[in-house]
Amino acid sequence: MLYVRSSKPSPRLRYALDIVLGRMLGFSWHLAEPGETVQGPVIAYDLRAESDEFQILPCGLLEEEQIRSEFPEIFPGAFPYLFPAETGFPFDVLSASFWLSSDYEKYQALYIDAHGRYASGAYPSASLGLDRQPLIRRWAQALLEALEAHFGAQLPPRQPPAFTCTLSFDIDSPWKYRHKPFFVQAGGWVKDMLKRDADALQERRKALFQQEDPFDTFGLIARHCPPAHTRFFFLIGRRSPYDGRHTWRNRSYRRLIRHIAAQGYPCGIHPSYETAQKPVWQSLEKDALSRILNSPVSSSRQHFLRYRYPDTFQGLISCGIGEDYSLALPETGGFPCGMDRPWPWFDLIRNQLTPLILYPTILMDRSLQQYLRLTPEAAAARARELLDCTREGGGNFVLLLHNESLSESAEWKGWRQMWLDLVKLSLNYLAATT
Repeated sequence: MLYVRSSKPSPRLRYALDIVLGRMLGFSWHLAEPGETVQGPVIAYDLRAESDEFQILPCGLLEEEQIRSEFPEIFPGAFPYLFPAETGFPFDVLSASFWLSSDYEKYQALYIDAHGRYASGAYPSASLGLDRQPLIRRWAQALLEALEAHFGAQLPPRQPPAFTCTLSFDIDSPWKYRHKPFFVQAGGWVKDMLKRDADALQERRKALFQQEDPFDTFGLIARHCPPAHTRFFFLIGRRSPYDGRHTWRNRSYRRLIRHIAAQGYPCGIHPSYETAQKPVWQSLEKDALSRILNSPVSSSRQHFLRYRYPDTFQGLISCGIGEDYSLALPETGGFPCGMDRPWPWFDLIRNQLTPLILYPTILMDRSLQQYLRLTPEAAAARARELLDCTREGGGNFVLLLHNESLSESAEWKGWRQMWLDLVKLSLNYLAATT
């Protein structure tokens, strides 16, 4: 057991210890109450430390209950950090990890993009290089090395996490042409004829006469993505033009959802565009999906990765969601909140730990194709970089794909094999780990 001593224990401190010592390093740890006698190696998270204790000097953040208005100073470089300390460990690694993992900066200022998403590049954390590294893991590793140097053989054994991967599919448009209202299909024919889009017209003919829709890649997914490591998120509501045409009212879509679930794939809700700021709709859509599946729904990922602290996540908890996959860096890919493995959400407004587990999405298909505008060859190199970085630290590589990104249709021509190769490599890494 690794002991921690603090004269000012708090919910924030316990949360940071769970992140750094527990989830990152795999230690069993205990936060001693003031005056409690312990026997074993002790981390003194305090202004004073005994000669045999390892000191981390607190900056005060974890003692507070309010949210600071000013951003902390960040020291960039090959090993970026914040909250420097004059004695003990070079910086307050617990406060730094809390600041990142709680997404503290998003409560301090609101910078949003055209879709109302947090504009990650506008926040101070962008200078920490989270698009390239899971920084909290790096901080934890530096702490481990310092603890090993200080305590030597006295340091208790630990159980660091092993690499896992999660292949996830957001189903926004299950079909490109089929199972849409007649007036929508007729309008599409006219539009493509006026544009003289021969490829689209050929796809429409196949969809109409041969029932071959380019977005219907579900058989391909079933052949390459095992249910044990794959999950689907279904968009079933339409409250905005950014939502799909197929809703829970569509009989064919309901049949498809049931078919996928019957193959053993975990199915979650993909709350529609407007639910980020109107959480009451999350519950309605989640209940509709539960009725389709005839089973509870406990996981989610917000459509367009739109969420707003704290309302979106408080709403998810209220409607029974236990796992959310919305946190990502959509423009670049990388490690949101400096994390590469699941962790619980800390509600800064209520200053308390919650039961909602956040799964960081490391890479989204559109990050490479739409935002970074990479070729499939360049995209493969970028994806491999993120996968290898996640693997080497025992993280969970969460890959976000859409069924259409395997379609070889329109902007996705030439991409299918790249994604299938990435899926195969991820599963090979997993097999080698186990």
